[in-house]
Amino acid sequence: MKLRVHKTTPARPVVELDGILNRDTVPEVRRALLRLAGRKGLKELEIDLTNVRAMDTAGVAVLVEVYRLIEHRDGILRLTHADENIRRIIRLACLDEVFGKTFG
Repeated sequence: MKLRVHKTTPARPVVELDGILNRDTVPEVRRALLRLAGRKGLKELEIDLTNVRAMDTAGVAVLVEVYRLIEHRDGILRLTHADENIRRIIRLACLDEVFGKTFG
């Protein structure tokens, strides 16, 4: 799993994930995302899922963990460019409403 960070502004970075987000790749991705989400002054974090080829429940769990941290700090998490398979996994976990308008 590759992870690239583009800083449109320090308060609104965009993270591009590339690969498979599963129990084998989650630990590294989790560390990087939580580090970003915990930054002082972060207002919004966008995670671009365009190149995520597959995701399991461990991937969903890390997205929820990042969401909770950002929400606790009054920020916004945006999940963008999710393909239908990822959308289905999130819907099956009944999390499409948790991510709400930030899920697209």
